[in-house]
Amino acid sequence: MGNSVVRGMAPVGSDRTECYPGANWDQLLSIITHSYRTIHANCIIFLSTGPVELTCKDKKSREVYLRTENEFKAIELRINTLKKRGVYVVLCTTFPMDFQLYNNHSKVVERVYEECYEEMKAHLIDSIVTLNHQIALMNDRHNYATPFVHSHILKRMHGKWKFRSWYLRDGLHPNEVTQRIQEWELTAKASATITRLANEKI
Repeated sequence: MGNSVVRGMAPVGSDRTECYPGANWDQLLSIITHSYRTIHANCIIFLSTGPVELTCKDKKSREVYLRTENEFKAIELRINTLKKRGVYVVLCTTFPMDFQLYNNHSKVVERVYEECYEEMKAHLIDSIVTLNHQIALMNDRHNYATPFVHSHILKRMHGKWKFRSWYLRDGLHPNEVTQRIQEWELTAKASATITRLANEKI
């Protein structure tokens, strides 16, 4: 679901961004694991996805709906292994999607779940709040600074979570404003993570 992004930032200042449409964390980590020998030593790699870990697409109708599976512990084990090899993988927080808006933009043949879109969105927001908390805790355990790339899209207001879907051009993919905000956040957290890792080695 959406464009998953692998962004590598070496301490010397060079960086590269690659997009993998529809890839989840497990698939992105496989790409990194298979190519780690060619990655710059002590490189920080940010993984940024949309709600790819919590949604899926029907192959026949192309309709997107909510699922509940998430193998977060397995993801952390793979990140631990890469850290031992000098590759620091940092997970970015994620954000919800608007099922109605996205499926309206897509070539959906049949809307089986349409009556449940609002309920699924509410469940997705709850799941993502929990997932983002797990992401931040995991990054802290590794001494990484968490890029909160979701915070302008999913915002706590008056005791409730407000999903500001106008920051997504089609209910899922970031618009230009969101892309700029995410760039600023990644740059700031790359610098903070480099400082944390340097202090860790002292």
